[in-house]
Amino acid sequence: MRSNASEVEKALWGMDYPKQKQEILDYARQHDASKNIMDDLREIQDKSYNSQEEIRSQFESSSSESSQQPGYGSSHGGSSQSFGGRGGQ
Repeated sequence: MRSNASEVEKALWGMDYPKQKQEILDYARQHDASKNIMDDLREIQDKSYNSQEEIRSQFESSSSESSQQPGYGSSHGGSSQSFGGRGGQ
């Protein structure tokens, strides 16, 4: 993953749940998410998400796996990042 959890949270701020992966991508695109965020969201599992917490867990598990790859820095985010959600408020 190239983005950290707080960047993704910002891109998805205010989104109502549940959402399918494609709906999440559409929402992020409509809210001018960066190319890195869009690329990262394309890598999440194709399923229904009930909260930003569920999306964050995808980033945390991918970050853990990616950080063990040679040449992949740890400055891209990880489980220490905040990723609170507003739901549809």
